[in-house]
Amino acid sequence: MLYVKKRKSSLFIGAWKTMGYYINSTQAYHTSTLNSLGWELTVSNSLYPDRSPCRTVLTKRVSYGCHLYEFLRDNLPLDRITSILEIGGGYGYLMHDLLKMHPAFQATMVDISPFLLGEQKKTLFDYPVQFHLSDIFDISGDKLRQHDLVILNENVGDFPTAVDIPVTLLWEQAETNPELERIRSFFKLYSFPIPERDTFNFNLGAVDITERLCREAVPFIFISEHSCEATVPEDYQGMIPVSAPGNPERIILRGHDEYTIKFSHLERVAAYHGYRIRRGPLADFVRLDINDSLFWLLKRRHSTKHEHEILRHFIEDLFQYEYLLLMRKDN
Repeated sequence: MLYVKKRKSSLFIGAWKTMGYYINSTQAYHTSTLNSLGWELTVSNSLYPDRSPCRTVLTKRVSYGCHLYEFLRDNLPLDRITSILEIGGGYGYLMHDLLKMHPAFQATMVDISPFLLGEQKKTLFDYPVQFHLSDIFDISGDKLRQHDLVILNENVGDFPTAVDIPVTLLWEQAETNPELERIRSFFKLYSFPIPERDTFNFNLGAVDITERLCREAVPFIFISEHSCEATVPEDYQGMIPVSAPGNPERIILRGHDEYTIKFSHLERVAAYHGYRIRRGPLADFVRLDINDSLFWLLKRRHSTKHEHEILRHFIEDLFQYEYLLLMRKDN
């Protein structure tokens, strides 16, 4: 189903609102409005400048792409990975680092945003990368199966989310439409727990793309994003605040809204389709340099120094953001 590009009639949208829930879509923003990521500071972008203060709190003062490459190298048979696809690659910084570390990769970038695809072409000018301006749901299964590794880094929160669904609609058949039937089918097939709340949000696009990649038997998949199920180690509790309501939360950004991700749903999808799963916070591989100065920074909740606020926010993101590394059991 082409959730990102699907256009609904005004009557259909009105019906959704009458029923009390709707689909949050960022399609129009990314295709027509987006002209900068300056106000969306991802973990990847935070670490890209060589002199980024965020690097000073890490065991290795390198870019995010270098950290991720080492993590993939330690967990995947990179000697058997030739073709990699990055979906929604931002400015192209991550792919630039991966190709710098492993020039033999045959890379493809797919993005729905003309602006971001243009920025990726500038960043990756020196590498033989293929670029496609497309909704990922328009890419055929044959094309997806050509890739050994697919990366969705810090972006599935942009994918469509169904918002404020009355939990009773999971079993009541009085109201229906294709999206609602799709949600019901996901809950039934993957045995998602029924939410213990009157209304809930559902990461429709994130679940759908995870299912599609798994059905196409892509050997290796990496997904990361802001989680609604984040945790911190016991040693850091009380010092690193994270939000973990278990229900995807709205993040209000310039020109659009995103939603945090319920990673346990994606995990169930992958397990059903025969994948081995590694899950954790980005801090698993973007490792903090644990020392007295870091503990002082974390314990000092109020500071007049702007740099301290930047560092605390960055450290919180390392635990607020989760990843899934999916590996087919036959690989």
